[in-house]
Amino acid sequence: MKRPIPTNNEVNFSTKKYLISKTDQKGIIIEVNDYICKVSGYEESELVGQEHNVIRHPDMPKAIFKMMWDRLSKGRTITSIIKNLTKDGHYYWVVAEFEIKRDHKTDKIIAYTSFQRVPPQKAIDKMTLIYKKLLEIEKKDGVNDSLKYFLGFLDRNKINYDEFVKELVDEGGFFKSLSGMFS
Repeated sequence: MKRPIPTNNEVNFSTKKYLISKTDQKGIIIEVNDYICKVSGYEESELVGQEHNVIRHPDMPKAIFKMMWDRLSKGRTITSIIKNLTKDGHYYWVVAEFEIKRDHKTDKIIAYTSFQRVPPQKAIDKMTLIYKKLLEIEKKDGVNDSLKYFLGFLDRNKINYDEFVKELVDEGGFFKSLSGMFS
């Protein structure tokens, strides 16, 4: 599938609805709800069978997805703030919470379901700065160095990733101490 050229146009969607997608253990989309199709501009038939990164915006550091997939493949849930790309090149931000589906007999991971909702604007503002820095590092030194920098940032601030995202989504006080850190 040909990737759209990104525009600077944001798609807003309802704070009362979830975009839902389900992938197999390799990240291939196996199911989507109607609302993700409406927001992304893709038909269900265009998404099912594709790698989930078909909607990944180029402003998203690969390091974030590496961390996310590493964690999911180990059976650990994760919540992330993600900028996605629509079929026509527009963008939309989500808080994506992942649920892991296992085979009841073997306990093997068979699928991941992502429940996506609108993030607070303050979270988008903070992540835009952080992701910009991570992308700069990725372009210069690669994905692993970008991830190392991000994990070091969390460590220096004595916060783990889950707490970090919770603070962003809940608009907590942690980020008041970070003003200027990524500008």
